[in-house]
Amino acid sequence: ILLDQIGENAIANIEQHGPNNSISTDQSSGNDLNVFQNGSNNYADIRQTGSGNDSTVRQDGSGNRLTQRQLGSGNNATAEQIGSGNIIKQLQDGSGNESYASQRGGGNKITVEQNGNENRAHDLQNGSGNTIERVQNGSGIQGATIEQNGNGLSVSVVELF
Repeated sequence: ILLDQIGENAIANIEQHGPNNSISTDQSSGNDLNVFQNGSNNYADIRQTGSGNDSTVRQDGSGNRLTQRQLGSGNNATAEQIGSGNIIKQLQDGSGNESYASQRGGGNKITVEQNGNENRAHDLQNGSGNTIERVQNGSGIQGATIEQNGNGLSVSVVELF
């Protein structure tokens, strides 16, 4: 699915089932997006530029990859993956920022970069071999809340005020 929404009051709800699915979206203005994927080899690339921003993705299965980019203000992200080999990348560049990522399984990786004002992030992981990398550059930061369960986990946090 390739989705471009340019204009006002953009809303998209997408649900996919089955193997080899992929989503690429580009939204502006009123932004809102909910994606649910189930199966294997799923991919999601979400770009939101504008002011209203919201996102929310949930992937189920294995081999899933997700990138959420929010450029603007009012941001909010949220991602959740269940399976193995999953990757979450969240980039928020704006003012309202918030992030949430959750993974279950093994070999997962969460990367969060927040540049802007009110930043927050919340990362959670279960399984083993997981990695969390977070860079927060802004004023509000309120970082903490990283929780990992399992073996061979690593965390890297950089906070620049």
